Amino acid sequence: MSNEDLEEKLKDVIAYVSAKESLPDELAKWLIDNFLKVTGRKVSTMDEAFGYKELSDSQLKINNIGKDVWFELYSLRRTEGKKKWPLDEGTFETIGKKFNLKSGTVKDYYYHYQSRLNISGVSVKY
Repeated sequence: MSNEDLEEKLKDVIAYVSAKESLPDELAKWLIDNFLKVTGRKVSTMDEAFGYKELSDSQLKINNIGKDVWFELYSLRRTEGKKKWPLDEGTFETIGKKFNLKSGTVKDYYYHYQSRLNISGVSVKY
C-alpha cells in the first residue's frame, strides 16, 4: 500500500469518527488488524504496522518546504485578508521570493497541501 493510499484510509477513519458513525466492516477490520500488530508485538511501530514508508531526506525537505509555503500563505490570508492576498500570480510570486521558489511551484504546493487538509468536508480554506 502506498503512503497516499494509507493516508486516504486514515482520512476515511477520521471522517467516520468525526461524524460519529460506525466504520464499515472492511475499514474497521483493517484498522483493528493493524493496531493488533503493534499491541501483539508483531511489529515495533505504528508506521510499520500500517505499512507507512519512510521518506528520504530529499522527500522530507520538499514536504517541509511545501508545508511552510502553504502555512505562510494561509496565515497571510487569514490575518491580513483574502483581498490583500488573493490566490493569484502576484501572491504566488511574492511568497515564492521569500522561499526562493517559482510562483508555479508555490501554487502547486499551496493547492496540494490544501487538498490534503480537506477532510470529510471540513475545510481550512482561507
